[in-house]
Amino acid sequence: YIIGLLNNYSERKLIPALLFAAVLGLLANWIRIFILVLIGYESKMQSSLMANHEYFGWFVFGVMCLPAIYWAPVATAAPLTPQPISQPQQFKLLGIIIPLCLLAIGPALNFFISSTPNSGEFKKVLSNQIEVISEKRMPMDITVPGHSFRETGLFEAQNAQVFVQVHQYQRTTSADKLVPYIAKPYNSEEWMITESKNINLATHKAKLITFKRKASDYRITQLQWFEVGSYKATSITSAKLLQIPALLSDANNFKIVTLQSPCDNANCTHASAALIDNATEVFASSPAQ
Repeated sequence: YIIGLLNNYSERKLIPALLFAAVLGLLANWIRIFILVLIGYESKMQSSLMANHEYFGWFVFGVMCLPAIYWAPVATAAPLTPQPISQPQQFKLLGIIIPLCLLAIGPALNFFISSTPNSGEFKKVLSNQIEVISEKRMPMDITVPGHSFRETGLFEAQNAQVFVQVHQYQRTTSADKLVPYIAKPYNSEEWMITESKNINLATHKAKLITFKRKASDYRITQLQWFEVGSYKATSITSAKLLQIPALLSDANNFKIVTLQSPCDNANCTHASAALIDNATEVFASSPAQ
């Protein structure tokens, strides 16, 4: 769009240029993914690019887009006669200071967000009244990265079995992500979602999901939310966005809270009610504190 403005493109020329830019961006991303797959295969997933490939993506983007920018056709137009406008000296000074301040926002945010994290010992958050069990007993496995502190428990509520699991993460270096990369927190080859909705708990929102095991009638209902510092989210995408305010407030803890219960009927109303009514009772203290 900026190239169109600088080269005086008409609307007839600007629209094809934008479409070409969109296709070029998609093509650059496809090439980036293809190269990463090859590097991962050849290095047996040991290459450093498997964990951090942000700069690599910008490199591929630049290699493809900079030539297109350089050779973009120039449309000449009759220059407009500028009208002299007298501006006070203070406005001229502001015209220099404001762009410099805007340019400094990115480096300033990067400095504060990339500071050395204050990592400490993980604390147990589940109530001592909950029976401690193996995570293998969960009705459905939570597929999240393994470098976390996990607690898994079981309790009876409203004549229903409620399983609870909490994953805790901390950054140990400034290069770590507070919210790790999580593609899907469940095995989509084994399970399918039949119903999903956001609900209001006492202090925050959570996502209530009904899962069905493929090629089976077995169903479970799950209540899940994510805690980024003092912020709550119902999805990984929202949790990723909350990293910035959390890190700016010097928070260094991320939790995934999951409650599950097997369904005893087709619509899972009994199991869902047990999860919702006991969502915050499983903790030694309220998550909001």
